[in-house]
Amino acid sequence: MTTVRRSARTLVVLLAGLAGACAKPYLPVRAELPAQPAVPPDVVAAHTTFIGKHGTELYARSWRPEGEVRGVLVIMHGLRDHGDHYAPFAVRLVRRGYAVYAYDLRGHGRSAGRRVTTSSWSDYVDDLATYLGLVRAAEPGRPLFVFGHSMGGAIVGLWGQRAGADAAGLIFSAPALWIDKPPVAAAAILLSSTTTPNLGALAPDNRGFSSDREVTREMGADPLIFQPPGPVATAAGLIGAMERFWAGVHRLTLPLLMLHGTGDVLTAPAGSRGIYLRAGSTDKTLRLYEGLFHDLVHEPKGGGEHVQDDIMAWLDAHTGGPAVSFPAPDLKRRLAGDKRRPAVAVAMQGRYLRTDGDDPVQGGSYDLRTRTVLGGSRLGWGIGLDSSLGSLDGLSYRVTAQPVGVGLVSCAGHVLTLGVGGGFSDPGGGVGFGWEVPVALDVGLQLGPLRVLAWGHAAWVFGEDARQDGSQTLSFVDEAEAGLALRLGRNHRYWASANAGTGPSLGVTVSELLGARVYGVVLGLDLWGGN
Repeated sequence: MTTVRRSARTLVVLLAGLAGACAKPYLPVRAELPAQPAVPPDVVAAHTTFIGKHGTELYARSWRPEGEVRGVLVIMHGLRDHGDHYAPFAVRLVRRGYAVYAYDLRGHGRSAGRRVTTSSWSDYVDDLATYLGLVRAAEPGRPLFVFGHSMGGAIVGLWGQRAGADAAGLIFSAPALWIDKPPVAAAAILLSSTTTPNLGALAPDNRGFSSDREVTREMGADPLIFQPPGPVATAAGLIGAMERFWAGVHRLTLPLLMLHGTGDVLTAPAGSRGIYLRAGSTDKTLRLYEGLFHDLVHEPKGGGEHVQDDIMAWLDAHTGGPAVSFPAPDLKRRLAGDKRRPAVAVAMQGRYLRTDGDDPVQGGSYDLRTRTVLGGSRLGWGIGLDSSLGSLDGLSYRVTAQPVGVGLVSCAGHVLTLGVGGGFSDPGGGVGFGWEVPVALDVGLQLGPLRVLAWGHAAWVFGEDARQDGSQTLSFVDEAEAGLALRLGRNHRYWASANAGTGPSLGVTVSELLGARVYGVVLGLDLWGGN
């Protein structure tokens, strides 16, 4: 027991040290370093700061024409990005008669704050609301549009759903609102954010931003981009933002322009189509650009200029200019994000074990159980993997796989898997090594705020040990176990039909092993992600 306590204390110290070591540095506003991007003489550029939520100083800049202003565009950048990056596009807009404003997110670019970190995702949305109020005061009576790229698209989307959100239109550029990843990734991120929130985990590959390798090399050398991975807490905040956005997407009633490249590997173009299909607006346009990567307005070989031209034509049409007619999108084509990803359940359990009888034996074990359902429909191929290490009358272990099985997944997150396979084990007590042929059944049911977990397995054992003496405790198998647990925490919908959740679980088990009945109390941590 003393050894267990020491090990636990060591683990806590290591985790605390890891979290502290990964904490992101706090930087003040960097107004002069590096140098500001040069602008032509016909563009009036200005730079300032304003105070965001919790007193954080945020850096902003603007580009305006010398003459009349027909409209205003506010740019909200994304991850590994900043406002200076949009200076060339701003110049084009100014020459078209638009005033352009942009500020750096807290912890990004020239703004103050802990790098790529915020105490709450709502801070980002509140900062945007504050800045839009300042821009309206500076440009009274002029139509105001808000452009959100990538993570900035999620921020703009949540702002646009707020009661009283007032703008002439919203533009979504490759919004980070739909991810082409297995849903269990959301559960893993949420779990990590509660244990090691400062752990570096948000690290999109720069090569996914642009098809031009020179652009990605410049990103890697940009002093305004924080190059190390962002903390997992920020990733968890983005996942929570996705959940809130899709729950309220019908509240988007402003004119909308959705832009996405079909070659985007960082955010799924199916997300922009999803906004187009589900938003409450009656004025909405979807543009999909064949083969373009994530950073749309900066894509090379004319791709970025084409995107910019479409944005300006749409702005012109909404500021009294000629109407624009874009080709109708093919809403039935298959896009990244449409594919049904594997449903995965992971159970990590610590068990207290005790045999029955007049002279009971006590022990414990650590168990890991995973179940995966593959396939493009509700009924798919089920795969299981179990491992256990513990002590009950001696060291015991068990490793089995069930590669042959079936799985059933419902849209509500209920799942059933049944599989058969093979493995090996030693139950302790001097019995020795044996080969197993297990059959495993697992059920997960989502009932409001609780997830009910039930499982059972039976195994036939072969080997030159005591288990071949005919002493089966049941008439047809050598080993059997049944378990039931409740997991706290409901599942959530994040992107598309992604259904994921994580939480602690508490349960009981009963097993039959070589003539002995073993009861167990289970304390676990469970993750689930499916479609």
